[in-house]
Amino acid sequence: MNKLKNLIVGVDFSPRSLAATQMAIALAEPADAIVELVHVVETQLSDSDAAVLGKSRDEILALLVDEAQTALSSFAAQLGYEKLRRTVITGSAALELAKHAEKRKVDILVVGDIGSGSSIPPRGVGVTAYRLVERGPRNVLVVKPGHSAKVSSVVAAVTFMPVANDVLRQAHLIARISRAELHVVRVIPDITELRYRLAILPSDMERIFSESVHYNESRLKEFVDKHRIHDVVVRTSTLTGKPGQALVEYLQNENIDVVVLGTGTSYRIVGYPVGSTTHRVLNQTLSSVLVVRSLEPPP
Repeated sequence: MNKLKNLIVGVDFSPRSLAATQMAIALAEPADAIVELVHVVETQLSDSDAAVLGKSRDEILALLVDEAQTALSSFAAQLGYEKLRRTVITGSAALELAKHAEKRKVDILVVGDIGSGSSIPPRGVGVTAYRLVERGPRNVLVVKPGHSAKVSSVVAAVTFMPVANDVLRQAHLIARISRAELHVVRVIPDITELRYRLAILPSDMERIFSESVHYNESRLKEFVDKHRIHDVVVRTSTLTGKPGQALVEYLQNENIDVVVLGTGTSYRIVGYPVGSTTHRVLNQTLSSVLVVRSLEPPP
């Protein structure tokens, strides 16, 4: 994808969804892309509950949809962006947003980190955002508060798995649109983890580790050069340590606005679509997180 054409934003009228919408518009405007605001009316109202109110369940649902359409129109009016669409649907938020994004063949689905009325959960993002990362469309951007306006720095967190090419392309696209600095980062395990994994003599470890760092630095440079990125400033960094922790620290120290990474780690397991590194970044970073799903089937 060389240009953004359409984005969808999940809107629940909370401050976090406003931040997500502002981020979507900031990305869409330079590309003259369409931004579709989607609100999902969720109701578990039963027929007996509706009877108490003197209306049928369908009548009450229709009233809720009408109210949501009015609220969405007011929400859109404050944004000042012409290429907006507004859609109200009913059902489960995560499921319906994912289905609608696939139907529209959207470039990026944008959501706030938590929804209306939610307290900050232990894992750092709300249920809807996390489910979309797990099971949603190819590209899901979870917007954190404080990172919804000008994007000045973007990180592509890459492994050397096939999805890394898509991660770098998405990060480059955002950096180019935003005229931001692009950081391409690779994390390799620290010496303790290497010793455990390789089960070799400690006397050889320092040499092996040094060679591993130099090899990864060289390979990262080759990987970036292959993509021929000449229209933004590019920095490459090879980090050592536990991948999730090292990446979160880098994002904080460099005050990164957006980080782009894949859903998994080196091991993709059926039933566990989000790897530990991605989970930790979603949980702990203050940066907005764009998660790119691999199209490879799990082993």
